[in-house]
Amino acid sequence: MKARGKEGKELSITVKEEDIERLIKWRKTYCGSKPLFYLQLFFDKGFFISFDRVLEIIAQAKTRKIEHYRFAVDRKTGKATHFIGMSHAKVCLIAIEYPKVVAKSIKAWDGKVYAIRTPEGGKFKLNEEFIQELLSLKSKSA
Repeated sequence: MKARGKEGKELSITVKEEDIERLIKWRKTYCGSKPLFYLQLFFDKGFFISFDRVLEIIAQAKTRKIEHYRFAVDRKTGKATHFIGMSHAKVCLIAIEYPKVVAKSIKAWDGKVYAIRTPEGGKFKLNEEFIQELLSLKSKSA
């Protein structure tokens, strides 16, 4: 899934560095052996990737170049962020009714007002591969 912009750049799942330790602690405290997933919803599809796979990609990127992965520090917030390309994820949702795009204005944290377009409504259906993956988790954690 390619995005506009630089050649070879693709849409990504955004993982904040500050969230990783919190998620690890939360999983140990509340989930036990149950897996966690990141889900990124776009206008027409949803993609998922396991938290364990996210951790693997980040660890591998420390020793070698990983295609469709980048790490950056946001220049405004100073937050360290991992961008994991959609080619590392799998489709889990398909739009069966597209959302409508609605124009709105929002006031940002710095007081500036921005005109934005935001999707509202729509319906998505779980795809069969994702359903099977979820069903397989039951037998693994039982």
